[in-house]
Amino acid sequence: MTSEQGGRSSHQSSQSGGGPSGHGQSNSQGGGVRRRDDSGRERNRSTGRNRTETSPGQRTRVADPARLVAFEVLRAVSADDAYANLVLPARIRKHGLDRRDAGFATELTYGALRAQGTYDAILATCVDRPLSELDPAILDALRIGAHQLMAMRVPTHAALDQTVGLARAVIGAGPSGLVNAVLRKVAAKELPQWIEQLTEGMSDEVKIASIEHAHPEWIVRAMRQALVAHGRDVSEITALLEADNAAPWSISWLCRVWAISPKPSTPASPRASSWPIPRSHPVAIWAAWIASAMAPSACRMPAPSWWPAPWRP
Repeated sequence: MTSEQGGRSSHQSSQSGGGPSGHGQSNSQGGGVRRRDDSGRERNRSTGRNRTETSPGQRTRVADPARLVAFEVLRAVSADDAYANLVLPARIRKHGLDRRDAGFATELTYGALRAQGTYDAILATCVDRPLSELDPAILDALRIGAHQLMAMRVPTHAALDQTVGLARAVIGAGPSGLVNAVLRKVAAKELPQWIEQLTEGMSDEVKIASIEHAHPEWIVRAMRQALVAHGRDVSEITALLEADNAAPWSISWLCRVWAISPKPSTPASPRASSWPIPRSHPVAIWAAWIASAMAPSACRMPAPSWWPAPWRP
């Protein structure tokens, strides 16, 4: 019925006062015009519709390119046992990401992989079934969403909308509902609150460190044993795990850390005042370890005495 026809009906009803069947009666309580169809059923049509931003017609249905790159890399790692550092550059070129989006995709990819152990523990509490029973593609989408919510400066609404849109575009409309529900539960708490909940009642320091720093228990145990074997305090395991989780640095930066770090037997030099980390610090140790293995000639520094002989430069 057109607005012109509706106007005539209302005008006619006001003149006639309505008939016994109620055709054309106005609704004195508001909410539009009360009408009855031919079968006598009452219809109450509102004069306007309130459409929200979350209406089905306005939901994100296209995958964001940067998030799509991260998703494809995680799928390659999970399904094909691929190396992320080899797959990621090719995906960035394939989707034509600019520098900003490429940086976002890189952090999202490596961040989700680095903290996968912690994120899986959080997701396990938000899903009504074992994670092993989830579609692997859905699980990878949840990991991407969890990293945005827990460790990146992405607004909650944007992380939810874009990740659900990714799932809807790549996996399907049905799974996107599950992704939306689970990620809303994840977003209800900050990462420290989740870790506190997950480690509540635990007494095993290895398990606690495994959850807090997203390392498998066997790696945490091996690092603790390595510290003891080299006469180090076991309490340094926290700094060691934090350094291992830090974003990758360039070789030149690693060389600089080692070069300006004062030796334990000498006072700190003026050159080291801008970075007063002794060479015994876990960060400096890892700098020497990684840099001496990857670019010994560029760093021009001797390999640490504890470096395994087969790989010593």
